[in-house]
Amino acid sequence: MSTEIPVDIQNKYPRKFVFKDVNRKTITARGMATDVLLLYSKGEKREHWKGVEKLMHESGLEEFRFMYLTRRLGETRWKWGQFNVCLETEQFSKLLRMMKRENWI
Repeated sequence: MSTEIPVDIQNKYPRKFVFKDVNRKTITARGMATDVLLLYSKGEKREHWKGVEKLMHESGLEEFRFMYLTRRLGETRWKWGQFNVCLETEQFSKLLRMMKRENWI
């Protein structure tokens, strides 16, 4: 497979998002995933597009959501990776500085 982002994934952006409470009954936030950066990775049985989305909440809050899309090799449909971490811009910057300070990156 080419490591170019598939058109069906590219066409998802920009896209709306909704965050719901644990019981999935109440909406806690809405907004737009305005952009995405993705890296390809392939395992023995699955392939993934892993990356980060830039989120803009209706409230004006900007966050970055770490996410992935995955599928079994040979399948055509990509599945969304659930339970992804979201960080506000300042938090993400601080985390990157901490990672650099610890020589992780």
